[in-house]
Amino acid sequence: MRNCGWSLEKTRTILEAYRQFLSLKKDFEDWDATKLSPSYLVDRMWHQHILDIGNYCHDMVMLCGRVVLHNPDGALEIQAKKTRDEKIRSELLKKFGSENVKLEEGGFLEAPENIDIDDCSRVANPIPDDGHVDIGILESNKLTFSRMKRNTRIVVLFERYARRDGLERKNYSFSLKGNGCIRDSCTPDSLEMSDTDRVYARRRLRAC
Repeated sequence: MRNCGWSLEKTRTILEAYRQFLSLKKDFEDWDATKLSPSYLVDRMWHQHILDIGNYCHDMVMLCGRVVLHNPDGALEIQAKKTRDEKIRSELLKKFGSENVKLEEGGFLEAPENIDIDDCSRVANPIPDDGHVDIGILESNKLTFSRMKRNTRIVVLFERYARRDGLERKNYSFSLKGNGCIRDSCTPDSLEMSDTDRVYARRRLRAC
C-alpha cells in the first residue's frame, strides 16, 4: 500500500489475485517463469514481495515447497509472453471462475473517462530502482505498462507495442510530454526516465 499508493480495498483484491497466481505456479511447477505470467498489478505485488527477500524465500517454501523464480526480461519474449498470458487466463478461469479482469484486461489499466490525460502521468512512490524501469504508454484513454532494462534501446518496446494491434513501428509516433518524438536509438537511461514518466502514443502521424 505504501510503495504503490493503493487503497486497502484495492490491495486486498490484488493480494487475492496474487495468491491465485502462486497457486497456479505451484500446480504447474512453474519455478522458472516459463509457463505462466502474472497480470501487471499482480506482478507489481510480486516485485514488492521479492524485495523483502528474507520473507519471500520463507513464504515461497511454505506456500509452494520451493522458491519461485522471477524473470525480469520475460516480457521481451513477445510470443512466449503472449502464450503465458493466454495460459494464465485460461487456468484462472478453470480453477477460480475468473480471469481477474476486474483488475485489468490484457495488461491495460483503464483511465477514468472524466480525468484529464495528463493526470495519468504520475504514480506515487515507484518501485525502487533495480536497473529496470516500468514504462507506461498512454494512447487515448488506455494505459499499458512494460518493464525493460534501462540500457535497452526503446525501439524494442515500441515495436512490441505496435505488434499488439498488428501494426508496425512506423504507424506510431511516441513522445515524452513537451520533448517531441522519441528516437528509436534512445534508451530509458539516455532519456532519464523513471517509473513516473509516461510515453504518449499516437497513430499514423508524421514519422519521428
